[in-house]
Amino acid sequence: MAAAKRKTKTVQQPKKQEPKRQEAKQQEQQQAAMKELQEKADKNKADGAAFVEKAKADDNTIKTTESGLSYKVEKEGTGAKAVDGDKVKVIYTGKLIDGTVFDTSDGQPVEFSPNQVIPGFAEGLKMMNKGAKYTLYIPGEIAYGMQGTPDGKIPPM
Repeated sequence: MAAAKRKTKTVQQPKKQEPKRQEAKQQEQQQAAMKELQEKADKNKADGAAFVEKAKADDNTIKTTESGLSYKVEKEGTGAKAVDGDKVKVIYTGKLIDGTVFDTSDGQPVEFSPNQVIPGFAEGLKMMNKGAKYTLYIPGEIAYGMQGTPDGKIPPM
């Protein structure tokens, strides 16, 4: 009996990247993403500063605190000032410098404590007497910083 011959084809498995090579590629991608994020943040920071400087040039009643919070007193209040831990009722609209609304209380009072919000908003709230109305210009450093918000509504710095 003759032995049957089979033709076999050798299939080469794709080479797996070496772990070090994969790690280097991941690091390179992370660095590129961080560079892009930093560039966006730097541009947004510069645009925000220019926006506030123009507003201050147009309206000399806009003041700036040591932290970088700029504000305009629209109406002074007569009540007590809030401190961390107090509950305050606020009607607010949060806008980006291009006018995009990212958050609003829809004209209805919302109650919270100054220590439950971003540092710039907390600082502004604690400057106001009850009944006051201010316009706050909050820079990224005392808002959401380099990361922006997780939902992307507020970009990095």
